[in-house]
Amino acid sequence: MAMLIAGIGARRWLPRVLAAAASTALLTSACAPTPDPAAEPAAAAEPARAGEVATGGWERLPDGPLSPRMGAGVAALDDDRVVVFGGNSALCPPTADCGGSGDPYFIDGAVFDRAGGTWTSIADLPVEITDPEVATVDGMVHALVQCRRGPMCPSGSTLLRWDSEEDAWEVFPGIPDDGWWHELTTWDGTVVAVADSQEQGEVADHRFDPEADGGDGV
Repeated sequence: MAMLIAGIGARRWLPRVLAAAASTALLTSACAPTPDPAAEPAAAAEPARAGEVATGGWERLPDGPLSPRMGAGVAALDDDRVVVFGGNSALCPPTADCGGSGDPYFIDGAVFDRAGGTWTSIADLPVEITDPEVATVDGMVHALVQCRRGPMCPSGSTLLRWDSEEDAWEVFPGIPDDGWWHELTTWDGTVVAVADSQEQGEVADHRFDPEADGGDGV
């Protein structure tokens, strides 16, 4: 079955993206010059031959071991390898903005190697997660889940770390619930969860330290 992976957080940002796209379209149509009927039409781009990929175009990847899913974690390990893991099976119809339904969550994952064009399965996650924020430091993939435990959030607030060399997962506590979404990024060789807004006042950021509090994390 062909891979189908929805972008992380797509449901959260879709309304804003649609609104921005609509505004841009309106402005473009209002400001565009009136076309000259006598002008010659632009030549159509020459299609790529069978087996070739046009420069800057799309290429279909080999089918992988993972089933179609939404909310998967995706992280680059280096220039050639990407890891995909977790997510859920609540697939929405095309162009739909729909909420989760508590459908089964996935604990499997796989690495795609662009150089070899191959997929390799990785160790199963220790808990079910969906819509994580991800960051990679020195081959360690960090996945932060920010939700309260429930039917649509089986893991609760959790931080997972996957060692790409050992193919092993570790579980750490998530960040404190302050009512704000935090983006996961890297700084000076560490992983930092940064609040995505401070419009209503200062919001604390959090740095992950695997040795803090006896190895408990944040």
